[in-house]
This record gives sequence, structure tokens and C-alpha cells, in this order.
Amino acid sequence: MTLGLAEDFRKHDTPDGKVMSVLGNQFLRFKTFIERVVLSKIRIPGDREHEIVLNRIIFCIIFGGVLYSDVLSTQTGTLPFVDKLKDLHFYYSALGALILIHLVASRKVAVWRRVSGIIIDVVALTMGMLFGGEYTTVAYILFLWVILGNGFRFGNNYLYFAVSLTLVGFTYAVTKNSFWNQHFYLDLGLFVGLI
Repeated sequence: MTLGLAEDFRKHDTPDGKVMSVLGNQFLRFKTFIERVVLSKIRIPGDREHEIVLNRIIFCIIFGGVLYSDVLSTQTGTLPFVDKLKDLHFYYSALGALILIHLVASRKVAVWRRVSGIIIDVVALTMGMLFGGEYTTVAYILFLWVILGNGFRFGNNYLYFAVSLTLVGFTYAVTKNSFWNQHFYLDLGLFVGLI
């Protein structure tokens, strides 16, 4: 016999009298599992690289969900650049997984891993903007995320490296894509915004 929804919620009352949903309870269990098991395997004391690595993996999951759903479909079928984005997603995910594996295996700070992560992120965003044009304009915000995330976590040298690489990547994308070619002043304003 199954309980009704109200009875199910009452079954999960918290001590202070507030009702906690089953879904909320499961989320808290999952969050606790991630914090205790997963983060304990990749966290290096005094370092925050694991945050960047986890952001990369979460982005791969979200990006994959968008790519393999019907979000980028039209009435006439899938948009022409989706196959290129799927290939890009595969390579980005694979490289992100390799960085995660190395972080777990070494549990030491590695400058080359941080630099590789920045390069992988910027190249993926550049290629996404190049392939998708107007459909991938969200990549601009992610350029800022890469710059600020690495700069705040690892210091000025990583900030400067991320900015310079992002400027090169953004310039390449806007000069090679027809959508971006049509919006010179927008491109210029966004370029200045990255500095």
C-alpha cells in the first residue's frame, strides 16, 4: 500500500516541525555524498583547483544535456553546426576527465594542469562561438568565468594568461564567423569587456 503525498511528507518531518520533501532529502544525501566521498578524493589542502575541475565536469554535463536534447532543433531538423558541437563536446569532456583523473591520482598542485585547463576551456569556448555563431553567444559569459575563476583562485599570473588567451580566442571566433563579422561594434565592445 502506498502512502498519499501528504502522508509521505509527514513521514519526513524535521525535528523543528518543518516539512522536508523527499526530493529535498535525497538532494541533501547526494550533496553530503559528494562532499564526503568525491571532494575528499580530489581536494588538495590549501588549494582550490578542484573547484575549477568540478565546474568543468558540471559544464560538460549541462552542455551535453543541451546538445543531445531537442533544444537546438528546428521544424526542419537539427541545426547544421550541432554535429560539430557534439564532436567538440566529446573532446572537451575527454580532456576534462583526464585532468580530473590526474588531479585524483597526483593530489599535488601542478602548474601544467592549471594551464592546460585554461587552454582547454578557452579553445572549447572559441570553437563553440566559431561553430555556433548567434546560438553560442553564451560562450562570452563563460570566457569571463574562465578569466575570473582562474584569476581569483590562482593569482595574477593565471589571470593575465587567461585574459590574453581569451582575447586571442575571441578575436579568432569573431573574425571567422559570419554572424560575428556583421556586428563590428558589438564585437569591439565585447572585446574591451574582456580586458
